[in-house]
Amino acid sequence: MLKKDLKSEKNQCKYRMCSVLGRGGQAAVVKAKRDTDGKFFAIKCTERTFFSTKNQELNARRWRNTKIELQIMSELDSPYVVRFEEFVN
Repeated sequence: MLKKDLKSEKNQCKYRMCSVLGRGGQAAVVKAKRDTDGKFFAIKCTERTFFSTKNQELNARRWRNTKIELQIMSELDSPYVVRFEEFVN
């Protein structure tokens, strides 16, 4: 089990981290189990430091790109693409 578990800001969902599925240059994807129903999910975890550089323009661009990625993922409906479930800050 990984050290951190995730809670939504409203504490409605809680995920227990099980294992790391992969790592990239900006994030890691972990397998997690949701406490409320026992379903497994792949969760993309980005380090907070990725969005907190001293360069405010870079931070804004990274947030903008992340929001675009989330929007695209939430609109996709394909059996070949993992479905976007929720954003946990």
